[in-house]
Amino acid sequence: MTMSREDINNYARTSSAKRVKIFGELTWSKLLLLGLIAALFSYGPLSLFAPVPLALGILLYGRLKTVLMVLGFAAVSLALQAYLPQATWMAISLGTSTLFAGLVSEIILRRSEPTRGLIFYGTSLALTIVAIVAAIVWISGVDLSNEINTNVATMFQSVREQNAEVISGGGEEARVLADFLSKPEAFANDIMNWSFAFLFVGIHFTLWVGMFMILRNSLVWRIRHAYPFGLKDLVRYKVPDFFVWPLIAGLALFLGAEAIAPWAEVLGGNILACLGIFFFFQGFGVFVDLLSFLGINGFFRSILIVSTVFMGWKVLVLAGLFDIWVDFRRFMKTKKNDEGDSL
Repeated sequence: MTMSREDINNYARTSSAKRVKIFGELTWSKLLLLGLIAALFSYGPLSLFAPVPLALGILLYGRLKTVLMVLGFAAVSLALQAYLPQATWMAISLGTSTLFAGLVSEIILRRSEPTRGLIFYGTSLALTIVAIVAAIVWISGVDLSNEINTNVATMFQSVREQNAEVISGGGEEARVLADFLSKPEAFANDIMNWSFAFLFVGIHFTLWVGMFMILRNSLVWRIRHAYPFGLKDLVRYKVPDFFVWPLIAGLALFLGAEAIAPWAEVLGGNILACLGIFFFFQGFGVFVDLLSFLGINGFFRSILIVSTVFMGWKVLVLAGLFDIWVDFRRFMKTKKNDEGDSL
């Protein structure tokens, strides 16, 4: 499709005879605003959404301009380090968010099916990080287990000193905190055992949230990128049937660890956690179709979706798992086939 200069600069989408301006002229000020939003999202739970404005920047302005903008924000953050200790974390968070934004936008630029692209890039990133860490450990000769134990013990000691008054004051919370801080070895052991599962799930969930938000707001960028997929293609993901076999293997290892070996519980648990994120994707799609079937829309629908994702994610995983055999959608007959694009 050939676009005029006006189309490129104003991103007007024609859904009817009337042309509606969506984003306006692409100026540096708007790109800086996207960067500022990403920077403000660099802390706490909101960091999960920090890649979204950067991915919009890549789709609208291109990779080079967006990267230059991020480097500019990172340079300002490092310059403010002496006055604002959190500035260093902001620079690191922006760099990480840019990586995830690049992967999300790459799925769209390459016109990959959203879930397949997400799984490919997510798995590739997780394996790459593991390979890099393994290479560093092998080359440096560092005892990774001892290093983690030392750092955890130091961190626990620092937390204990900072909360000395709370612990000495007594009470249920103080006892729980004191009991937790008295076992740094157990926490270090959990890091060693479950770090890959946390890394794998965290990467895929972050990419999924970014892809969800980008497709949810595709009106902004779709006229420039003829992406053939929509939000419904993401939320109606179906786990391949053969995933049942590694699931059974993981369950056998996890539940039969006492009869096999101590490492079986860790290996089985990691397998179950990594597979669980894919069943979560499928369960989320079933949940969205259920809301549509029940006619729940608007603000209440959004509240239910957000609260269920963060507080009822185990239910979504189980729904995705049982959907392999039950096929819950056959009990629902939605009026709109494209309901997935109006979440």
